[in-house]
Amino acid sequence: MTRSIRSTVRMLRSALVKTWWKFRFIGVDHDKLHLGSGKVVIPGWYNIDLDPQSGSKVHKMDLSNPLPFPDASVSMIFSEHLIEHMPKNKGLRFLKECYRVLRAGGTMRFGWPDFSKHIEAYNTKDKKYREGMLKHMKPGIVGTWDEFFADLLYSWGHRYMYTPELLTEFFKAAGFEKVKIKKYGQSSLGYSWDTRDDPDTTYIEAEKLI
Repeated sequence: MTRSIRSTVRMLRSALVKTWWKFRFIGVDHDKLHLGSGKVVIPGWYNIDLDPQSGSKVHKMDLSNPLPFPDASVSMIFSEHLIEHMPKNKGLRFLKECYRVLRAGGTMRFGWPDFSKHIEAYNTKDKKYREGMLKHMKPGIVGTWDEFFADLLYSWGHRYMYTPELLTEFFKAAGFEKVKIKKYGQSSLGYSWDTRDDPDTTYIEAEKLI
């Protein structure tokens, strides 16, 4: 087999796999997506996580890859503490994929570790904030505020951090409109599944208007 034929075969095989992966979900009830669900299963939603320990009701999927759902096939997307695990460029691509699969009028709500809260806690040396966060972190080596701040950035497999202003701009760059910052349990779009009532989490909501 010549090199050109082998190359053509590889391209065709790749195209067939991508087509199968995308259209295998047609007919599957994925109207509401819970992305990066962990072990939290929202009844009536299509719950997705990479971790195979998430349970049989959670579908295993690498969300750093393009979403395998048709365009404009989803009405709601919910996610907590996921986007910060992706490098910056993949994070924006992920948001664009969410925008693509949402239908007109669809909505999305994310919760994420708010970088501005880290900065404020560091600058004010907020002991209560530090003590609350240290419960979920590995022990430090020298125990200083500088070490604590650095650990906040790189613990839990984090790859990038966002302030509310920055994530708002990323949402808009992905195509979303009516982007609003929200607190835990506060929603203008009917979301009631928040689980992260902790010192560093902020929520953001957006709509796809067209």
